[in-house]
Amino acid sequence: MPKKEGLLKAKNIVLSCVLAGSVALTVARAVPAAPAPAKEWWQNFELGTRSTWVYLTDNKRTLDPANPQAGSFYGSINELDSVHDYWPFKLFVDYKFCTYGGVELAWDYFSARTITRQDGHTDGDLNMRGPLLSAFVRYPADFNLTPYAGAGFAYYKVDFDDNAYWHEPPGRNELQSMDFDHTWGLFVYGGVAWLFAEHTVEQYRHRPRCALQLLIRC
Repeated sequence: MPKKEGLLKAKNIVLSCVLAGSVALTVARAVPAAPAPAKEWWQNFELGTRSTWVYLTDNKRTLDPANPQAGSFYGSINELDSVHDYWPFKLFVDYKFCTYGGVELAWDYFSARTITRQDGHTDGDLNMRGPLLSAFVRYPADFNLTPYAGAGFAYYKVDFDDNAYWHEPPGRNELQSMDFDHTWGLFVYGGVAWLFAEHTVEQYRHRPRCALQLLIRC
């Protein structure tokens, strides 16, 4: 006999605020070497990748022993724990309109594990991924540190990677799954970029640059 499939439309699990700290490596940028010819449009681009650490500011609900499901995110889920992935595969590209600012398009993703604190079990992981578009300003300094700040818009596609025991409960003639609405939000950020390498390539008369960025976004 085939198992029934139950679909839970879980709209009320909300990650109300996410703080993300990241370290970025600018892997390719070129600027004219002196004496400087007319600047080409592509020389205003900056390409890089990031590794991030995520902290969920709203990650717990108050337990009620008399009613375990009261005050939960959804059902028995009353805690969310960020799942860290430190691989630096979050690409971004900047375009500078002038020395002091520009726009950035970035790709972001992170996961949050659903937890029931009474017994510590998890129903699965929430996975969020999508583009971030922002505008930023910079203050170029005479030394190699450049502070910057920005604000932007994020759109995340949300899916649920369910735990096998939750998806197909032992001894029960059913399959469980959850579906989530996609989400969007506004964010602000600030950081500092450190230029640690710059090499002149005479035959091309450009200076490839490498820089590290420390960024905090909320």
